[in-house]
Amino acid sequence: MGLKKYIYGRTKVELRKNLVAYYKFDNNLFESTGMSPNGIGSSLVSYVSGKVSGSVYFPGNIEGASIYVDVSNNSNFSFSNGGGNDLPFSISLWVRVEILSGAANFLMTKRDASTNEEWQMAILPDTGLIFNKFSDGTNSANQAIISSNALPNDNVWHHVVYTDDGSKTISGMNFYVDSVLLSKTDSSSGSYLGMKQGNSFIRIGNASWNATYAAQHRGGIDELGIWKNRCLTQKEVSALFNSNSGRTYPF
Repeated sequence: MGLKKYIYGRTKVELRKNLVAYYKFDNNLFESTGMSPNGIGSSLVSYVSGKVSGSVYFPGNIEGASIYVDVSNNSNFSFSNGGGNDLPFSISLWVRVEILSGAANFLMTKRDASTNEEWQMAILPDTGLIFNKFSDGTNSANQAIISSNALPNDNVWHHVVYTDDGSKTISGMNFYVDSVLLSKTDSSSGSYLGMKQGNSFIRIGNASWNATYAAQHRGGIDELGIWKNRCLTQKEVSALFNSNSGRTYPF
């Protein structure tokens, strides 16, 4: 059988094309496509009702705890050919914010040392969503955008999508929230020459290089999908949002 297709307007949207990882978080940390590793949770990770069935939960009321989900390194999560050329990629997830940390709510990070840094996504409490791509494996040179507004801590599920067309330009980096393309500001520093192919694991819900309570996401994450060699279009983002009902693999 071919790919499942949904009609969105007059466009056929093939949501499984180039999908390399999908985590439903339905009371477990299993990866659904069979192409990427399962997650491993810290001791205090729990599950609650999500946007679609269950979700992973990072409680914000356990002072001093560091709660996270780790996924071991895999080439599916490196968005570069290693020669200074970035590849198109997209990350989609549903996010519920209970508390905005004073530092940042780290949603996903792939960086674990000063010379092994690739990318990260976080919520800054006073400014907005931020996505960083690190050029030389360190944070001395990075390309970054900050969205026009912060994700609200309204305890409501919001669909967050980051897309990158691989062009190494600010115009090629975009955030969508609830299928709406957000305006952005350039927050880059240094001379960005393309992401490094590192070997860091992914950490979900906290900072991978130093998991702390201050860096922890406080709320829920659900329906995490990663596409490599594919920059989702706005129509495809809208198909995933599905009029605020969401979709789950295999779509």
